[in-house]
Amino acid sequence: MGIWLRRRRAVLLAGIALATCGFAGSSSQGPHPVTLDVLSPLAASDRLVERLLSPVTQLRIDRYVDRAKTGLATQSIRVGEETFDLFVPATPGPSGYGVMVYIWPGDEMSMPFSWRRLFEARHLIFIAARRSGNGQNVLERRLPLALHGLEYARHHYRIDSERVYLGGFSGGSRVAQKLALGYPDVFRSLMLAGGSDPIGTAGFVPPSRELMRLFQRHTRIVFATGTQDLPNRTKDARTHASFADFCVRGVRDISPSRTGHWVPEDRVMARVLDALEEPVKDDDAAFSGCDRALEIRVRAGLDEVQRLSAAGREDDARDKLAALDELYGGLAAPDSLRLAEALYPVLRSGAAAEVLPPNGALD
Repeated sequence: MGIWLRRRRAVLLAGIALATCGFAGSSSQGPHPVTLDVLSPLAASDRLVERLLSPVTQLRIDRYVDRAKTGLATQSIRVGEETFDLFVPATPGPSGYGVMVYIWPGDEMSMPFSWRRLFEARHLIFIAARRSGNGQNVLERRLPLALHGLEYARHHYRIDSERVYLGGFSGGSRVAQKLALGYPDVFRSLMLAGGSDPIGTAGFVPPSRELMRLFQRHTRIVFATGTQDLPNRTKDARTHASFADFCVRGVRDISPSRTGHWVPEDRVMARVLDALEEPVKDDDAAFSGCDRALEIRVRAGLDEVQRLSAAGREDDARDKLAALDELYGGLAAPDSLRLAEALYPVLRSGAAAEVLPPNGALD
């Protein structure tokens, strides 16, 4: 080999070595599969029922369990049988890693390549369950898997509890929305891309008053549906209006232009992540006025059920109560539960009645 070629090779190898040294210790491993090795107590069946189902539905399940002399399965997911896609930045932030639990509409979707640099710079872990697509059961798989994903991150890494976020795309976005409403004390922010539902529809039910207050006043919600995804933009508009009716304060819209039914690319995603990390700027006076108006609507609905029942129109009263329970959930309890026991004797504590299927008809 001539002197010129040897020198050129030496320079090339030296450049490669310098480049390698420059990135050593600062680059993260790309998204890779991990096996679930720990379960979240937040995903226990009784916790899911308590936080995600309406009060009257919870009462039906309680009575069924009591009379059947059985119990709900503690967990629907088993350790060692589920896989997650995990991306971990090379270094944590000053208070530990942030984490985004993401829910996809498909079973084998993975983190977009353009997001890696953003998550790396923000010391933000990305974790998403496989076999959690739209074809999977929501209550038995999709919701608990997301909670188990968070538990996996907490078990293996130091996590900043103030930077725990939830996101989803399309059908996964709707599941993420349901989970964020039920667990606002866990997830600080929510990213919705390509899918959302108004409160009171699709099983999207307000939790207890205490949890609902957290969602209303402290949860940051960022809509990121592409401007050309017209069907879901229309649905997002209805969800926006619903959030306003329910006094949800931390709502922002960062819609990627010239984008159809897909997630934001890096530049828009950077703005989304910035918004997810901002605290909600609350206005006590504005919230109080909205909250009073909401309480008046709930009270009027409960009074209407009572009036119909007193007039002997029990079928109408039951229909009204069912709609009220679905729309206002925990905001109508415990009065909604007292009305349910009055309208459905089978739900009364200690009633001598046939075993009631948890999803069966009450009439």
